[in-house]
Amino acid sequence: MSTIGPIAAPPTFASSWKMDVQLPVTPPARVYARNGPNGLLALANLPEVMTVAQLKEMLSERLMIKPGRRIQLFSWGRELEDDKVLTSYCLPTNAQIDMKIVMCHLPDNRGLRRVRLVSTAIKTRQLAIEPGVTVLELKSRLHQHLLKADHEWYDLEGICSRMRGSTYVAVAEAKEDDKTGTAALFLGEEVIGMGGGGDGKKGGALTVRRAEKGTQCDVLEGNLVLLDLTPPKQKLIWRGQPMEDQQTLWDLGVRTDDEITLEFESPAMPQVLQIMRAPAPEKPPKKEKGEKGGKKKK
Repeated sequence: MSTIGPIAAPPTFASSWKMDVQLPVTPPARVYARNGPNGLLALANLPEVMTVAQLKEMLSERLMIKPGRRIQLFSWGRELEDDKVLTSYCLPTNAQIDMKIVMCHLPDNRGLRRVRLVSTAIKTRQLAIEPGVTVLELKSRLHQHLLKADHEWYDLEGICSRMRGSTYVAVAEAKEDDKTGTAALFLGEEVIGMGGGGDGKKGGALTVRRAEKGTQCDVLEGNLVLLDLTPPKQKLIWRGQPMEDQQTLWDLGVRTDDEITLEFESPAMPQVLQIMRAPAPEKPPKKEKGEKGGKKKK
């Protein structure tokens, strides 16, 4: 009669998990970061060796995270540590991770290497800057940036497209026109174009990208105006106070990635608003006593 030896115990969850992480892991070429306010963001063409901290930096640049805030990343409820590489967490290509933006203490010394100009009329601009730059110099740099600068956009798959061009504003609404092959525009819309219509004539078709998402389209050049925002046309506000041209950004307390408010009169402002914002007309001088019909009584 044969005897049956002891039956080996099945591997525990912990031991099987240890065996899994020892298997070769392919670095993810793309991951998706999920966040309520910002939706699903794709980060593509990732290097083979990439740390969690580097991934957070990519997200911070893409979202223009404000100073005093930082990003936290989670996978299956576990927070990812900054010094770990992505392969440490066995993240496959197209993995989805959760993102939170939380408050934090400002660094003791942020220096001054870049500022952000925020406006209700155009997208936020980031400009490289030095501590000794004056407000007037900042205005001049913004003026040149609007006339010609590099712009980039990311699609739903995380692929980046770039274009060097000028900032235009739509001064008239336009419907899509199949006959001319031009797209619709809404009043005040911001677009980026290379300048110069296709036929070299004012009013011809101009190939542009919509500033919001980078969608390429053709529009009538006559419906656009170049945003030639010279320094006198700009009003910069810092912490609720207008900035004087001769002041330096450093002395005002501006530091890296701080937001400065930009105000200007948009060339697309409707006529009714121009009338409302115009100064009140001067009252005619009062007539002298006894004057009637422009003649004095004798």
